[in-house]
Amino acid sequence: MLQRSVRSRLARLLFLLPLSVVLICILGCANSGPVSDRLQLTILHTNDWHGSNADLLARQTTLINSLRSQSTNLLLLNGGDVFARGKYHYFFFGELEFAVMNLQKTDALVPGNHEFTATGDALESYDILKKRFAQSRFAVLAANVTRKQDGRYIQNSLPYVVVKRGGVRIGIIGITTCDHVSTMSERVLDFADGIESAKRIYPEVAAKADIVIALTHIGFNEDKRLAAALPGLAAVIGAHSHSELLSPLIEGEVPIVQAGSFGVNMGRLDLSFEREGGRWILRTATRKLIPVKDFEPDPATLKLYRKYESRL
Repeated sequence: MLQRSVRSRLARLLFLLPLSVVLICILGCANSGPVSDRLQLTILHTNDWHGSNADLLARQTTLINSLRSQSTNLLLLNGGDVFARGKYHYFFFGELEFAVMNLQKTDALVPGNHEFTATGDALESYDILKKRFAQSRFAVLAANVTRKQDGRYIQNSLPYVVVKRGGVRIGIIGITTCDHVSTMSERVLDFADGIESAKRIYPEVAAKADIVIALTHIGFNEDKRLAAALPGLAAVIGAHSHSELLSPLIEGEVPIVQAGSFGVNMGRLDLSFEREGGRWILRTATRKLIPVKDFEPDPATLKLYRKYESRL
C-alpha cells in the first residue's frame, strides 16, 4: 500500500509539474520587458539654481511630488550649477543643495562649471567636488571630464546611466562645458570637447538602451550642435545659458529644452514613443514651463533648510 501511495503522489506531481512551469513562465514574462508597444515618458528638469532659495526650492519639491504621484514613468533631471553662489555657499559648499536634490529624489545631475569652482584653489575645489559627488544618492554624469593622473572619471561619477521606466531602458549621457576658467582644468582634471565625447560614447549607450537622452550643461547653441551631430537622441535637456524655452526647439527631430534659472520654473517634457520594428520611435514631444510660485512650499524641504541654518 505504501509503495502504491508513493506512486500515486508521484504521478500527481508529474501531472502538475508542466502546469507549474507554464505558470512560472507566464508570471516571469509578465514582469519582463515593456508591457505595451507605447511609452509615455515625463521628464521634469531644472537647472542653474546658483545657490539656494528655500522658498522656491521648497515649492519646487511640492510640484515634483505632485507630478510623481500621477506618473510612474517619470524622470527628474538637474542640469547643474546648483551651487557656488548664494548666501550659504561659503558655509556649506553645496552640501545643502545636494541634500535638497536627494530629498527631491533626483535621478541624475550633470555638474555645471560652478561645481568645479567652489573656491579659488584647484585642490580645495576638487576635494569639495568629491565630497558632493559622494553625498549624492543620484547619478552624477560627466562623460567629458576625466582625472589628469590616470584618465579615469571622477570618483562617484559616470559618463552615462541606464534606467528603466515602463520596462523601457533609457540611457542618459551627461555632458558639461569645457569653456570656463577653472584652475582645476590646469592642475587636476581634463575637460574634453562635449560634442565629440557624446559622439564617441553614444554607440555604447545605444547598445544598452532603447532610448537615449542627453543631459547637458553646455548652453543652448551647443545643444543645437549636439542634436544635429546625434540625430538618434530622443531629447536634449539643457542648461548653462539660462534659456527659458516655453516650447521645445526641434533640431532635426530632436527636442531641446531648458528651464531658465534660479529655480523659478520647473520644466516638464512629455515624450510619447511607439515601438516599431524593434525600435522605439518618438512620436510627440510636448512642453510646459511651470512657475513654482503656484505651489505651496514643501514642509520637509523647509525643515531641511532650518536644520542647516541652525549650524550657521
